[in-house]
Amino acid sequence: MTQRELNRAVARATGESVSEIEHMGFSELSSLDDMGDRDEPAILDWDALEAQLACEDPDGEPPLLAVA
Repeated sequence: MTQRELNRAVARATGESVSEIEHMGFSELSSLDDMGDRDEPAILDWDALEAQLACEDPDGEPPLLAVA
C-alpha cells in the first residue's frame, strides 16, 4: 500500500480530510514483528499518551504505549 492509499483509507475511515491525515503522519507497520504477533490491529491511545507526556521529563523520550 502506498502512503497516498493509506492516507485516503484513513481519511475515509475517520471522516477527516486527506490533508489532515497527511499532517498527522500515519504510517504502515513494516512487519508484524514491529508489534509482536497480533490478531488485532495496533491502536495508540492518544489520551493515555498525552497524559504520559505531561508527566514525563521534557528532555527524555517516553515510550509509546500501544493498546489493543
